[in-house]
Amino acid sequence: MNDLHLKIKEARTSSVYKTQKALAEQLNVSPGAISQWESEDPAMRTVPDLKKLVALAEATGKPVGWFFGEDPAKAERKRIVDMLLDMHAKEERHNYYGFIARMIEESA
Repeated sequence: MNDLHLKIKEARTSSVYKTQKALAEQLNVSPGAISQWESEDPAMRTVPDLKKLVALAEATGKPVGWFFGEDPAKAERKRIVDMLLDMHAKEERHNYYGFIARMIEESA
């Protein structure tokens, strides 16, 4: 989170909102708020609230996690692995239930 101000500035300057004023208008905040979010001076720096951070992410095309150092490619790989593990677990449960059903039929 120490680099959030740098991430905000990078997101803004790499988006269509090149100026603090343009981004401020899009987010319905003052240009001074953007300036405080991007400030190099920790005494002057403020942090956007979660609602504004989500709006900032949407406006600049960055995932919210990116602002906190999350690697989008790594997050996507984790999502796919989790999905595959879940599918495997469901298949295993299905196989187990089928086995139990056959055992019940054979004992009847």
